[in-house]
Amino acid sequence: MTTTNPFEAVTDPQQRRKILGLLGLAYRAGQLLTGSDAVEKAIRKGQVCLVILAEDCSPNTLRQVLKLAATAGISGCCCGSKADYARFGHGKPRAVLALTDPAFAKGIRGYLA
Repeated sequence: MTTTNPFEAVTDPQQRRKILGLLGLAYRAGQLLTGSDAVEKAIRKGQVCLVILAEDCSPNTLRQVLKLAATAGISGCCCGSKADYARFGHGKPRAVLALTDPAFAKGIRGYLA
C-alpha cells in the first residue's frame, strides 16, 4: 500500500533555497525540531506550527507524520531531501522537520502560495 502525500511539494529551486534558508534561521533560533520522534512528540503536545517532510522519506514515516498532522490540523510541505536536512541534525540525515514558531511558519507558507 502506498501513501499519497497531500503536502505541497516545492519544485522551484529558488523557492526551495529560500525555504531552506528560513529553516536555517529557525534552527539557529531554536525553533526547529528535527527527527520523526521529536516531531511526533511535539505534535501531540500541540507545539508544532508547520511540518516539513523530506521528499525521500520512507513510506512508514510519511504515513505516521501525515496521520498525526491531519489529526492535529497541521499543514506542511515537502522540500528538499534528507541530505539537505543533515545540517539541522548535527550531520545525521533527517526526514522530518517541524517549526514551533508561528512567524517562521508564516514565512515559509508565504513561499508556498
